[in-house]
Amino acid sequence: MQGDLRGDDALIGLLVGDLVGVAVFAASGASAAIAKRLDLFGIAFVGFVAALGGGILRDLSIDAVPPPAFADWRYAVTALGGAILVTILHGLGLAGPVSAVAAAVLITGVRLLALYRRWSAPIPVR
Repeated sequence: MQGDLRGDDALIGLLVGDLVGVAVFAASGASAAIAKRLDLFGIAFVGFVAALGGGILRDLSIDAVPPPAFADWRYAVTALGGAILVTILHGLGLAGPVSAVAAAVLITGVRLLALYRRWSAPIPVR
């Protein structure tokens, strides 16, 4: 879903809800991976799949190709950022649900700020 936080109220609510869901499921998946003692790649992978796997399967089943999780880089950055942030917080001593909640809140806040300020990644030169 393309967009920012300056527009139609219904789209803003959908975008914010989508963002919060991605961040929470990324943090939850990363916490589960940490509990299973996976390495950083495993934690990032499980966090990514937990955050975006169901939506990707849904989009493929309704023939929405490419899925927004692949078409919009912001989904992947939110999911991977949340998973890595859980790992960092866990390493700093915030274990279990505390690190997951803190990571979800932080990544959601940064993502909302990016939407509001219309931050974007550089466009690659071909």
